[in-house]
Amino acid sequence: MTEREALLRAVCAHPDDDTPRLVYADWLQERGDDERAELIRAQCRMRTPGLPDDEFRALSARTNELLSAHAAEWKRAELPQFETFVTRYGPLYARTSPPGLRRGAFRRGFVESGVVSPDGIRPVLEHQDAIFAATPLREFETRWTPQFLHFTSAFVPGFRYFERIEVIVDHLLRSGRDQLQIEGYLNYPRPERLKCLHLIATAAGRAAAERALRPMFGDRLVLTADPGGRAPD
Repeated sequence: MTEREALLRAVCAHPDDDTPRLVYADWLQERGDDERAELIRAQCRMRTPGLPDDEFRALSARTNELLSAHAAEWKRAELPQFETFVTRYGPLYARTSPPGLRRGAFRRGFVESGVVSPDGIRPVLEHQDAIFAATPLREFETRWTPQFLHFTSAFVPGFRYFERIEVIVDHLLRSGRDQLQIEGYLNYPRPERLKCLHLIATAAGRAAAERALRPMFGDRLVLTADPGGRAPD
């Protein structure tokens, strides 16, 4: 394990603690990566209780500048890249993030959220150790398609990092199949860890989730109407 990998593992193992993040920032600056170190320090500083408004605004403006200039570059450089067979421009191998996993915004200097589509379940499960050793992911949003029963039925049995996930946003399938997803959350291994389980569903799906999950999650369960009124067939 390299020194960088060890520092990142400390960040990922203690996601609530700013200290490992600031130690990593020092390490980056010592190696000439001043702007990456600056982002970590600035975003951590912005969380300080009672921070003066003027300082917060200045830090916010500066972090926006840094991210506009470097966010895409930092994600490519720091987050795991895997060989994927691509045929769009003829057969070749490309280094990409796991298919079906889209990275979210930087928080306290690191990417803490991701969107997982059904076609991403298998590669995310396959590469989960590398993914969770590189960045402190704490929020997953799942995206269904009519062809897949995804997160709770396919993801839960093989996923080893539930203790790190605090927020899940899930789009429920239509009635009959949404029940399988709802039942999956009854087997969630660390329900007390979740700060929010946000389910987007039809009226029938929300009613079923209310009955099954409200006793378990209480006010941490958020139910939102599907914008289209119903999921597709």
